[in-house]
Amino acid sequence: MPTVFVTQANASLNFAPAAKFGEVKVMIPPRVQMRNHNQDIIKILDKALAKFKTDEDHLILTGDPLIMGVASALAFEYGDGIVQFLKWDRFQEDYIQVTLNIQEDLDD
Repeated sequence: MPTVFVTQANASLNFAPAAKFGEVKVMIPPRVQMRNHNQDIIKILDKALAKFKTDEDHLILTGDPLIMGVASALAFEYGDGIVQFLKWDRFQEDYIQVTLNIQEDLDD
């Protein structure tokens, strides 16, 4: 089954609509911030995203900007430069898929 990886929990956001893309898995609890000692956070993200499958899984970016950056970098690494993100579209009031292929986008 596909997985929707959510970078960080946020009680004010509803991730239920993302469940149509796969099982929603929140990686980091709320109110956690990256500061000086980040090995534990990076290990949690790395362990979760090591299972990232480019062709079926998705990533939702929420929370601490550094956590989002590390999660994106790991997803691109494990996804061979391709990541399917889910982005909230306020007009459609639903998640939309945005696929980024770093190598292809850089070559254009």
